[in-house]
Amino acid sequence: MIKVFFQASRITNLGIGIVCSLVTFLKVPNDNFLSFLIGTLIVFLLMVASNLTNDIYDIKSDKVNKPCRPLVKYPGLKKSFQILALLSFFASTLLSIFISQIIFLIVLFSVPVLFFYTPILKGVPLLGNIMVSFYLGFVFIFIEICVSGDVSVMILPALFAFGISLIREIIKDVEDYSGDKLAKIKTLPVYIGVKKTIYISCFFMILFLLFCGSLIFFKNNFYYNISVFFLVFMPIFYLIFFLVKDPTSKACFRASALLKKITILGLIIIYII
Repeated sequence: MIKVFFQASRITNLGIGIVCSLVTFLKVPNDNFLSFLIGTLIVFLLMVASNLTNDIYDIKSDKVNKPCRPLVKYPGLKKSFQILALLSFFASTLLSIFISQIIFLIVLFSVPVLFFYTPILKGVPLLGNIMVSFYLGFVFIFIEICVSGDVSVMILPALFAFGISLIREIIKDVEDYSGDKLAKIKTLPVYIGVKKTIYISCFFMILFLLFCGSLIFFKNNFYYNISVFFLVFMPIFYLIFFLVKDPTSKACFRASALLKKITILGLIIIYII
């Protein structure tokens, strides 16, 4: 049972969230370790709750897209998933009270947004992708507010995380095209087609590369420049070439896997920025 819940919680994604929190704590001057721990726990709980909620609402599409998902294999666990998701949302809100009023308000606003993402926002082309990407990037700013009460150091890292996440979310929607179409979820590829969505994702990749390249002129950091070239520019140039040559859902499966690796490697770059 515990293994099933961990699987539904997306261990890799939870790990990325925790590392984002740790990177922020190491980069922001502070001595507020307790607020860092509580803030990281809040991030963890919100991610668990949103992932479980996503599985609850996505059973129909997951039967096609991801037949190995826990609720597809064990539909009897739906009630347990609902209880655990609600408890996680409640616990995150309760914990936020112990940090500050602004953190409490952020969490209080985020809970309904994350809860209604799958049944409402996911079906709005591009808006759902932007929302998910925003929250991944916002982890850096959220933890910075937790430990310092201010926002200054982690703005660029947040933008970096937002950019790479938005690209990956769009590619994932193409990957999940068949199940989402069957479930009548109006994601971008369902709304405008697979090829057009892939070309849009390539356009966003170019914009993201321009953003990373622009930082070279503002940051005279040899390690940053080398890291960006090998860990971001080369893989994304390859992705653009690969997807333009083969603009299909099947190709996006491989592209999504590579983008997840780029996201993880990007944490190294974020630490250097």
